[in-house]
Amino acid sequence: MMHGISRWKASIFTEFLLLLAAIGVDGTLTYLGCFREQTKENRLFKGDHKDFNNILSPQICANYCEQRGFKFIGLQYSYECFCSNTRPTFHLSAYENECNMQCAGNVHDICGGGLRLSVYESDNAVAGVTTLTADNSRYVGCFKEISAATRLLPNEQKNFVGDLTVEKCISHCLSKGFDYAGTQYGFECFCSQERPSFKRSANEETCNKPCDGNKHQICGGNWRLSVYETTEQARNPVSSNYIGCFYDSNLNRLLVNAYKDFDGKLTPEACVSFCYRGGYRYAGVQHKSNCYCGSEVPLSNKRSQETECDLPCPGDGSIYCGGSARSSVYYTEITDYSEDDRLLGCYKDSDKNRILSGERLVFNENNTPRLCMNTCLSLNYKFSGVQYGNECYCGNRRPPRDLEVAERDCLTPCPGDKRKKCGGGWRLLVFEVPDVNTEYPRPNERPVLVAQTTQKPTTQRATQRTTQRTTTKAPATQKTTKRNTYRPTTRQPNRETSTKPPTKYTTYKPTLLNNKPDSQSNANCVTSLTIVNGKSVCKGDLIFKENFDESLSKEKWAHEILMPWLPDYEFIVLRKGSANSYVEYGKFHVKPTLQDDEFIRKGKLELYGCTRVPSTLECERQAAAFNILPPVESARITTKYSFSFKYGKVNVRAKLPLGDWIIPEIWLEPKRKVYGPSYTSGRIRIAMARGNRNLQFDGQEIGNSHLESGVLMGIGNNIRGRTITRQKSDGWYRNFHNYTVIWSPDELIFLVDGEQQESILRYGSTLAELVGFDENSAKIWKSGSRIAPFDQEFYLSFGLSVGGMRDFPDNSISSGKVKPWKNSDVKAMANFWESRHDWKSSWEEEKAKLQIEHIRVYAL
Repeated sequence: MMHGISRWKASIFTEFLLLLAAIGVDGTLTYLGCFREQTKENRLFKGDHKDFNNILSPQICANYCEQRGFKFIGLQYSYECFCSNTRPTFHLSAYENECNMQCAGNVHDICGGGLRLSVYESDNAVAGVTTLTADNSRYVGCFKEISAATRLLPNEQKNFVGDLTVEKCISHCLSKGFDYAGTQYGFECFCSQERPSFKRSANEETCNKPCDGNKHQICGGNWRLSVYETTEQARNPVSSNYIGCFYDSNLNRLLVNAYKDFDGKLTPEACVSFCYRGGYRYAGVQHKSNCYCGSEVPLSNKRSQETECDLPCPGDGSIYCGGSARSSVYYTEITDYSEDDRLLGCYKDSDKNRILSGERLVFNENNTPRLCMNTCLSLNYKFSGVQYGNECYCGNRRPPRDLEVAERDCLTPCPGDKRKKCGGGWRLLVFEVPDVNTEYPRPNERPVLVAQTTQKPTTQRATQRTTQRTTTKAPATQKTTKRNTYRPTTRQPNRETSTKPPTKYTTYKPTLLNNKPDSQSNANCVTSLTIVNGKSVCKGDLIFKENFDESLSKEKWAHEILMPWLPDYEFIVLRKGSANSYVEYGKFHVKPTLQDDEFIRKGKLELYGCTRVPSTLECERQAAAFNILPPVESARITTKYSFSFKYGKVNVRAKLPLGDWIIPEIWLEPKRKVYGPSYTSGRIRIAMARGNRNLQFDGQEIGNSHLESGVLMGIGNNIRGRTITRQKSDGWYRNFHNYTVIWSPDELIFLVDGEQQESILRYGSTLAELVGFDENSAKIWKSGSRIAPFDQEFYLSFGLSVGGMRDFPDNSISSGKVKPWKNSDVKAMANFWESRHDWKSSWEEEKAKLQIEHIRVYAL
């Protein structure tokens, strides 16, 4: 008898054979299979792209690609055609039933799916290359070299000392059969088969060295290459970066950050190169010679018909450069990943031994740690660093620990965001660049929420300690190969001298909130154990104060904007709008609201200003079947960009919410994930009471009358808590209470209204042991103190959540009804939403809100 999994495999294989038969094989067109795209911004086929609305079929796409010299053809989303000369790799193959969209021009053919390509191989590709002569070769541009060991044109080098001309270098490369020639230093000639990336382009003014053999010609410069194309390439070099044609006018510019007039030499590649060097994510070309740059993604409602971008580029008549009040928009490949939790520290730098020696860039107007990190990512580096305000450095070697200095040395404001810090004078603020191939879930992967077991929550009375263990299985992730990493050599271009020139980005030294001077200059100051933003303070100092007298201070607070994902999978969208968070009558309010049912079931949600990684499930989702959008909108504010501290006394006066399946968030979160991601670096819960008026689990009351305070920490799926519980028969929602934590190197003590204090630690034991980790599991915290991971700087975080996979145990009973979702069920959020008629009436307008009256933080 065939087992179930075998039947499933046989079914899939049968579907594949039937699909192949239905598609057929056209003499010179061979079907290769269905393949997965990574993201819209990193296409699998990078050669060329065209939309064939209403008419696409495999043969039409094949004809288009073949005429442009491409061998592989990809069809997607019914009407999109992609071309490439690189066969897609096996590890990106998908199940055939994932390519399930009929072709717009022939319903009997399949044309891919959502981020899925139906791929064919053609035997009829037209050789799209015409040989040029030295007299009619095409100038590509000025490019930046990094070192002698990593040449941009690495295949051939010959020096023509005293007699180099452009024609002589091109003739030499042509005779060797190379497609590109480059001149440098006035006498050096380089050849290659590969075109240099626009990411290595440089300002034309830096290619300024006259050729030895003709002083009227330019032959590169100091670590600069003047590059020429020796063959006629039948495509736009940046066509794979094309986004689309958009409405654009003088009265309402699409891209507003930078502009350049190319004076009759405009091409998409030239504009993309210019915007990339400026640190901008998007480039737009428009008729005549206009190039515009911006970092905000163009709005979809400004998209126009492709036929309206129909004016030839002045620099290359075979390519279109927008139209009348239309811009052809391209992506520069600078991503927008967050630098949160990636800070390694502040380091002492020098011109003789750069900490990050791979690349130096200058962003005078818009430098931030985020921009620098994403630019270094685009160049395949592992680490990034900001210095002196406007400087950005990239490299592959982790900074040595003996060069680390206090973060107060890296407080120069960034020109792109004065709230952020960009190093200092010979001080480099270093970040670890993300490995995007392995770290982030993608919307197109649609991972499944799988089993998470939440153990019985604590039911002990006041001052009793408990240890809890919860398990969250992360969604399945696709195994991918890591990107190639460029390793620079020790020989570098000329560096600055040891004395830096004056700069407008002066080092900024902030004062404490109580305006007291540094401890070194205050004779009455006794230095505290408390550290604030990397700096020592005096004992007893009031280091943070918030009364919410007026509107929310942008200097102190930042909203989180995201759809929570692992490890807790809450059923919410965190937004910034006044519908969910606001200050009124001297109190900060956070309340939940419900989204429209049809939108939840069928809509697509792309969060503008998302504070997590773009194009991941935390920022972008498409509803499909039971994979609905998060139905509840809420808010969360933090001090992650303004205030963090290690050790101190925190007092929060708050009224907790009442309403089924609501959770208040009164947290301390780690500024830097020193021990690892998520709960590996810990979370301190100052106060948490579930919103259900009556919630029973295993015969015990765990609803709003049951208050929990404590810590959560864990490794991977093994997350444990140590908690103190208190009971209040009429609930914690009725009145404001003072919730306090006293955090020191030896203990964490929690108080309510100044009473019932208890420490979650005991003498002689580490926190990891008390929480329940064995010696092998606890090794990750071995490098820290006995209270690790709570021996680093944390910031304040306040918000309101709903549902999720951790805080409500399965089979708990709310007002006589069983919890409507299972934590291990893929339909958990959908089942929660289906039962809304049972719980939404419990969300009374005033009672369902988290209200905070004031916050105080004191140094120990």
